[in-house]
Order: sequence, then structure tokens, then C-alpha cells
Amino acid sequence: MGNRILVVEDDERIAASLTRFFRDRGDTLDVARETEEAEALLCNAPYALVVADLRLSGAGSTRGDVVACAKQTFASTRVILLGDNVAEDERADRRRAADAFLDKPVSFSALEALVDFFFRRAA
Repeated sequence: MGNRILVVEDDERIAASLTRFFRDRGDTLDVARETEEAEALLCNAPYALVVADLRLSGAGSTRGDVVACAKQTFASTRVILLGDNVAEDERADRRRAADAFLDKPVSFSALEALVDFFFRRAA
């Protein structure tokens, strides 16, 4: 059995692509469509990885911060934020909270390399 992954994404097409990607790898996957749903899932089980849409992550906000919730619940959880057309200074700010940032549309080869790197380091 693979790793436990949480995807936080409201775009059905992207969520479906990420679901296929992680299930093909053999990972266990949950998908949340909104911040509150993600936080509820994070309270119930540890995740090895959270992949979250930057708009839904709440990183840096005072409420609904999926990144902080993931890290507080299980400190070794890795977080990848996904976004498009994000200013470079905002990316730098978000990287302080997350482990990595990938642009949309997602390059699955880049995502796979990053995920493999995180899970090899954890082993």
C-alpha cells in the first residue's frame, strides 16, 4: 500500500487528474473540495502529503489555513501548493509555509519527481 495523500482542489478536472496520478502510484487518496472539508479530514488521520490549490490552502491567512493544520496535526506531513499566475513575491511567502510550489497546469513528471524525493527522504 502506498502513502496517504490529501488533495485539496475545487476544479473537478484537476482533482480527477491528481486522483488518477496518485491512485496509479498505489497511494491512498482523499479529495477535499473546500478548506473546511480538508481541515476535517486532517483532524481524523495523518497524511504523508497534502497537495492543495493555493487559493484553497489558506496559507498565511488567519482562518482556514490547511498548511498550518497539516503541519500541526502531523509535523512530517509534506505540503505542495499548486497555483497559476502567482506573483514571485507571493510564491516566496507561500514557500515559507509549504514544502514546495508547482505551477498549474501541473507537470506530472515534476510532481512525480518531487513526491518521490519527499518519500525517499522520509524512508
